[in-house]
Amino acid sequence: MGQLAARAASLPDAFFLELLAVIERSIHGAENAVRYGMNGTLIAVGLRNPVLRDAALAAAARIGHVDVDHGDTSCETPDARASIIKAWAYPESKGFASPAAQERKRDLSRRGCLVDEWAMRRDHSAGFGGRRRASRRVAGRGRAVEHGHPRPTPRRGVLRL
Repeated sequence: MGQLAARAASLPDAFFLELLAVIERSIHGAENAVRYGMNGTLIAVGLRNPVLRDAALAAAARIGHVDVDHGDTSCETPDARASIIKAWAYPESKGFASPAAQERKRDLSRRGCLVDEWAMRRDHSAGFGGRRRASRRVAGRGRAVEHGHPRPTPRRGVLRL
């Protein structure tokens, strides 16, 4: 839901206001991992625009502290109110309307290359890498530059998509 709040500009605010109401009603009665996810969603919705920021801050104040058992780790559950306030400071200083607006402006072309790299590793481990992908190998130091930036070379050979 956090990515939906940040990226889906076409969804109306009413959708997220209903989501905040559901989170507010059920967060303290939910299971451990669900509470953590709801807290993250509360923060993400608060980063979408000023109207939802105010609604999420009010909901976070009514919800209070969210207690999540992280086991025997040093992990901590972020305070939703403090996280929302902190996350708004930088985008506003750079002239963006919201943190979500800044996120929508980011270039996500590398995300596609990472998916390509994972597919290549999967194919290589299945025995297809050296034969099927040989036509797109890149000479030199094993850096692919076809997408405008270098990608890391896998450990075994120079196999590219």
